[in-house]
Amino acid sequence: MIRVTPLVLAVAMFMERMDSTVIATSLPAIATDIGTEPVALKLALTSYFVALAIFIPVSGWMADRFGAKNIFRLAIFVFMLGSLACSFSYSLETFVVSRFFQGIGASMMTPIGRLLLVRSTPRNELVAAMAWLTVPALLGPITGPVVGGFLTTYLSWHWIFWINIPIGLAGIALATRFLKIIDERNPRPIDFVGFGLLAVAFSGSIFGLSVISLPALPIIYGYLTISVGVVSGILYFLHARRAKFPLLDPELFRHRLFRSAIIGGSVFRVGVGAVPFLLPLMLQARVRAVAICLRPDHLYRRCRCHSLKIHDREGVRQIRIQTGADPLRRCRRRAYCLAGAD
Repeated sequence: MIRVTPLVLAVAMFMERMDSTVIATSLPAIATDIGTEPVALKLALTSYFVALAIFIPVSGWMADRFGAKNIFRLAIFVFMLGSLACSFSYSLETFVVSRFFQGIGASMMTPIGRLLLVRSTPRNELVAAMAWLTVPALLGPITGPVVGGFLTTYLSWHWIFWINIPIGLAGIALATRFLKIIDERNPRPIDFVGFGLLAVAFSGSIFGLSVISLPALPIIYGYLTISVGVVSGILYFLHARRAKFPLLDPELFRHRLFRSAIIGGSVFRVGVGAVPFLLPLMLQARVRAVAICLRPDHLYRRCRCHSLKIHDREGVRQIRIQTGADPLRRCRRRAYCLAGAD
């Protein structure tokens, strides 16, 4: 059971993570077909992440209210409908709206999948179960660009979305057949005010940063939306101190272990996520070698295998320090060696 449950949940994570990279190699073909510029499709990518930012906070409440297993299957179904809508888009506006709808389903799959795993796995087996959940899902970002390029070249760009349909149907069927989990219901009321403030805060910040980084719109809109997002975030913290059931409880940061995991994990993920984009730019400037690229999937697998060994030998306290330091030091040394070869 320790292997079956995470592997079933990994189907949804594979589909969601593959979709996040499969579109990258198809943007020129999509732009030509719907009559727009490739840079304008940045709005479609941004709308997907905005949907994630808005609906991830409410996923926990929906799982407690309607059952985690039910919402997990519903999220896969919504993601499939969003994929179909993307494939039939005929303009930039319809494609942006379809990607937003697809992001609603994606926002529920990963957090609720992890919630199902935690609820169904004994604590002494949780680290191994997390490995079984994450490692298959890593195939998504790896295969996404290759699959997207192949389908766009030899079939059409519509197939990068149609391929999600059989994967999603398999995920729903496997979840219904193998996830024998008793849902824990908690009929607490939803914090509508908090949900609205968080939605504005997260979506405003993400949309504003996206516009500033690569202006598909006038850059003043980026600064305005970031300002609105920051103000909404401050208002939410003031609201959460008075609310009986806040959507995201800031009191959780009083726990030292939770606070350290969130802050340290966020910094680590920002660094790891930026390396695949910044390293090729550095190599183009210093070595003029466009083809050399760091493989983030390999780095991530090394980190995960290393963390399991540290957990068994020294405990959880040393995992974040060592897994974050060793591979990144090797990456930095490799980049400097390549740059020095010029």
